[in-house]
Amino acid sequence: MMSASHDVAPPPYEASASQPPAPLAASTTATTPSPHYFPERSQTQLSTLSINDNESSSAFTSTGPGLAARSSWSSTGDVDVWIDLKATLPDLGVDYAPSVKEYAVDTNPEGEIPILNIVMFVIGNGDEIQLYITLALELIIRHSHRVRIATQEIHKGAIERARVQSLSGKVGKDGQPLEDKLHIHDIYAPPGSSLAEWRKQPEILEPIFRSFYKSTYWQDQDSGTPFAADLIIAAPSCLAHIHTAELLGLPLHIVAGTPWSPTTAFSHPCTAVHSSNAEQHLTSYLSYALFENLVWKSLGNAISDFRSRTLGLPPSDDIIGPGLLDRLKIPFTYTWSSLTVTTPADWKQHIDVTGFLSRDEGSYRPDDELLLFLKEGSPPIYVKLDLPDRFDSGEEIFGAIVGGLRKMGSRVIVSGKGAGSFRGTPEIFVIAEGGEPPLEYLLAETRVAAICHDGGAHVSSTALRYGVPSILIRTNCLNSFWGDRLVELGVASRPIPIDLVSIEQISSVLDEVYSPSVREAARSISNHLRSENGGEEAVKSIHRHLPLQNMRCDIVPSQVALWYHPEYSLRLSGVAAAVLSEAGKVDFQGLELNRPREFPVSLADSDPIVGGVQAFFVALTKSVTSVTHMFSNPAPQRVVDIPSQQPTRVSQVHNSKGGWTWNYERGTRERMPITDMKSGMREAGQEAWTGVKDGMRGVVMEPWRGLQRAGPIGGAVGIIHGTVGLVGHSLSGGVRALTAGLEGAASEARNRSNSTTPSERTTVFQASSPADVLRSSRAKISQESLKQLGVTEGDKARILAEWKVQKSPEKVEARRMRQRLMVQGESSGPNGGSGAVVLGQNQKFTAMSVGSSATSSATGGSTSGSGKWWKGKGKGKGKERADSGASTPSYRGESGVSAKEQEVESERNKATKYDGGQ
Repeated sequence: MMSASHDVAPPPYEASASQPPAPLAASTTATTPSPHYFPERSQTQLSTLSINDNESSSAFTSTGPGLAARSSWSSTGDVDVWIDLKATLPDLGVDYAPSVKEYAVDTNPEGEIPILNIVMFVIGNGDEIQLYITLALELIIRHSHRVRIATQEIHKGAIERARVQSLSGKVGKDGQPLEDKLHIHDIYAPPGSSLAEWRKQPEILEPIFRSFYKSTYWQDQDSGTPFAADLIIAAPSCLAHIHTAELLGLPLHIVAGTPWSPTTAFSHPCTAVHSSNAEQHLTSYLSYALFENLVWKSLGNAISDFRSRTLGLPPSDDIIGPGLLDRLKIPFTYTWSSLTVTTPADWKQHIDVTGFLSRDEGSYRPDDELLLFLKEGSPPIYVKLDLPDRFDSGEEIFGAIVGGLRKMGSRVIVSGKGAGSFRGTPEIFVIAEGGEPPLEYLLAETRVAAICHDGGAHVSSTALRYGVPSILIRTNCLNSFWGDRLVELGVASRPIPIDLVSIEQISSVLDEVYSPSVREAARSISNHLRSENGGEEAVKSIHRHLPLQNMRCDIVPSQVALWYHPEYSLRLSGVAAAVLSEAGKVDFQGLELNRPREFPVSLADSDPIVGGVQAFFVALTKSVTSVTHMFSNPAPQRVVDIPSQQPTRVSQVHNSKGGWTWNYERGTRERMPITDMKSGMREAGQEAWTGVKDGMRGVVMEPWRGLQRAGPIGGAVGIIHGTVGLVGHSLSGGVRALTAGLEGAASEARNRSNSTTPSERTTVFQASSPADVLRSSRAKISQESLKQLGVTEGDKARILAEWKVQKSPEKVEARRMRQRLMVQGESSGPNGGSGAVVLGQNQKFTAMSVGSSATSSATGGSTSGSGKWWKGKGKGKGKERADSGASTPSYRGESGVSAKEQEVESERNKATKYDGGQ
């Protein structure tokens, strides 16, 4: 067993704590902004770039033999990009992207998804929060999940209104009121929080990140109900998500309405490419690396401090810090329609595009004053803007917008900061702050003629869905993606930069919005979008990427596993653990927390193909030759093997310095974390050898493949490809070896700087470490589940009987085999027993052949004629089961049933007497 560890200082965290328009295509996407969008910019060509050591965190520069590049924050909060290749490269094709093999996912999830506690990390304005509120409602209504939205306190009213309007009076499949399943956890963040604002004050990040961490385990702030997260869903810009998920071993899923995943199809929406001598698709791909590196330069120290001081994780650096979501292939769900933006071909298995999210009006009833205004005249124009914080009151902006609309005779409904000054003005209706009706209500049934907004993802998608034309005011870079797309679709006016808004500008774009072509395009798109169900597909996407094989209880598989019994390799739900604890079979303090998914940040591959856009950027900067194999046709076919990255065990313990040691243990040799100079040099040698080995493999295999494809000519071409690959792979390995050596030196320096013992210690409830903070809440949830689920004496007896069965050596070995298969990326079959307990069900068991069923299970199959063992036909109905026991010799009598099976059957059938079983 190999192991590696990181020593870090102890954290000071608190104890209280018609045909539709053509979709956007890659080949038509400009890499430079239109002049009227950013009139202050000039298009200049750079020949060289150099690093300025005295440059502030507002800019990132990188130079090397292969590439010089620069990215910097602009005054509007977006990122300006310059790229200068040192050698000519062809454009990057879509086939460069490796396939992704996910870990512990159920490739055929026929069974019921366990009810989960989900926490959403969200920072943003009122429009941005709506996407996550809508998704939360879908998760609750469709599957009875419990959802906590961790966000700013200013959004509490919007969440509360959605809860009352959409969930009031409804009951979930678990019998619990749905209204109790949605709540907010206040995040210590100012209203205008964003990446662009954080880089000005990085010191405010520590309490924000700590609030997100606390939201995973803290009790409900209003009711005091215990909460422990089973899944983190996050907006990509929240930054604390991957580090918190790594610490707690929780699945992480990113949901967004604008693209964040690297692609050659279009540039990062927050970037504006001023200059590039690279081809268009390569430029787009590199823009994501330049954005990530700028964010890391601005906020990396704060992120690294959060990891080491609060979470007790190893600090990150500028090599492994940028681009984590891409390198670790965290699953993404994008909530737009493929009718409006084509899904990039280089987005692989971990990325889904599911359609726009929308919700009905629920129980919303407008007040009489709004109803009267809507009925007494022509349809008004709705002005809905979330202004940047630099506009103190917003009155000047709203004055220009409303003035321009009134100049053209339009009636106006207005909401937002600065709108109150129009109260009492004829033909203008002001929506009180905090009293906004659902956007879906105002845009439905042609209640408004058009909507004036900033191009945010939610408001843009809602306008498209209801066929309402848009007047666009550009306020920030992120919203430019959908603003530009609305213009391309022909359903919006040309965007007006917010600093150029005037009465004349607004009145001049009204003719565009009222034109027959715009209104017809809006109606056509709306007709097509109405047939989509983005909410249902988004929920399916989240479920599809869950590591369900590690999340189901081995005794009661309809319940999520909260605990892990290390002696028996047994995953236990709260109800199973509570029954066993009540019977004196287990103690909560003796159980480990179940960790369904690990994120070994320091184990991530630095290969330019497998390692993601950051690894490609680093390799290209150091040597053009090291990435040339990615531009061959066809490009090398590679796979990101997430199962092979999973440690067999992760632990966090006190070290001699008074801090925490983060341990990885593995059963086979894989790339290990670099903790000091020695481990860095070890990995450097391994990387160099791997590069040579891969190159030699190409020298042998490429001519053979060419010979098979095209005869002698193909073989000759293969020799050329193999020779080029030998040089490329060897150089690539050398670059990775150098990177590992530098990281080792940096780690050695960090270790020496952290040699002093910080004074603060960590104790949160019964938690033994920062990674253990879920323990107390999970124990309370487990104990309360007996009452909430209505567990009967018969249920308890069946759980105890199944516990005895699952302790058998055969069952323990079967589960360990299952885990080994999952780490190999193979389907491991059912993760329960042949007698999986169904709460409230009167069960009678039939013996099955342990040997024959185990063989099928180990290969991901099932016994002939059987369905998945947890898939029934409704509560109280019988279930067909397949045994997951190991393939072991079976000693049978004349009846064909072994003595061991007879003993198992006896134990299970005894339990039925409590419910009058036959």
